[in-house]
Amino acid sequence: FSGPFVYDQPQRVAIRAMSEILQNRLMEVIREELGATYGITVNSSYSKFPKPEYSISINFGSSPERADDLIKRVFEEIEKFKKEGPTEKQLNDEKEALIREFETNSKQNGYLLTQIQARYYNGEDPAGVWMVTDYYKKLDAAAVQEAAKLYLNTKSFVKVTLFPEKKSSN
Repeated sequence: FSGPFVYDQPQRVAIRAMSEILQNRLMEVIREELGATYGITVNSSYSKFPKPEYSISINFGSSPERADDLIKRVFEEIEKFKKEGPTEKQLNDEKEALIREFETNSKQNGYLLTQIQARYYNGEDPAGVWMVTDYYKKLDAAAVQEAAKLYLNTKSFVKVTLFPEKKSSN
């Protein structure tokens, strides 16, 4: 999924939280419930330059015979997520994880340097690095659900399926 992106801190937090909650939901269904894959990832990225845009990819491996059914199930889960949003537990777990990750990362010079550099590059106040946990704390179910509706546009996406090469019988 990809498209235009409003490059501000609330949207960056919302798309990230939405992607991580969706990954956990898909892991529960595709891996735990259906036993169909070892892992499933949902990756989001965004940029301000050369133009503000986002990209979300969902990746997993499975046996070729199950691919179509699993893809269908992933899209069913996406629609359910867009309709219902995250549960209170999913939201609270994600907020705690984001805050804990920031607390750990902010003690590392490399992380801080990268964050400050990105803020300068994007014309933002570098002191904003220290306000990110405020955005995590303010994150609510409505913002995550709205991000799902906005960024998981099932009318505009690219689906790529890789299958093993068929051996010729010579």
